[in-house]
Amino acid sequence: MWSRILASLSNTGQWLAGPQVSASFKPAGGGQNTLSDISPLARYMMGFNRKAPTSASLPPADNHLELYPTVGLNLSSSTQLRFWDENGAVYNLAGGGWFVPIDAMVTQRINKNLLIAIGGAKQVVQTYQLYNWTVYGKISLSFSSR
Repeated sequence: MWSRILASLSNTGQWLAGPQVSASFKPAGGGQNTLSDISPLARYMMGFNRKAPTSASLPPADNHLELYPTVGLNLSSSTQLRFWDENGAVYNLAGGGWFVPIDAMVTQRINKNLLIAIGGAKQVVQTYQLYNWTVYGKISLSFSSR
């Protein structure tokens, strides 16, 4: 079990923190299979305001459940197509609505430490408003002591 903290970059001052649990299944044979991995993750994020609640204009605390049914497919030895890796389904506990996107990302491993990716997501179920379309990129640096 892990946890995650998101610091606010907006003027609302609201931060998010919460526990997450995940698992990962990788088929035998490594990169020789079309299926790279199935790695579902569930996270419960709780909002809190680092400022004292002195203003009635502050938004209510954002509490929501995030579900990422992540699936990775190998396109080549260094390229993957990943679904629901960055944008998962979200259930807003305060408003009682679901946000469910279709999310896909293409990743390219440059070397053992550097990975770049580009992806996009489109909402399909939106009883909880987050976005309609989004496009994103990622640069990932990883280091290992092995």
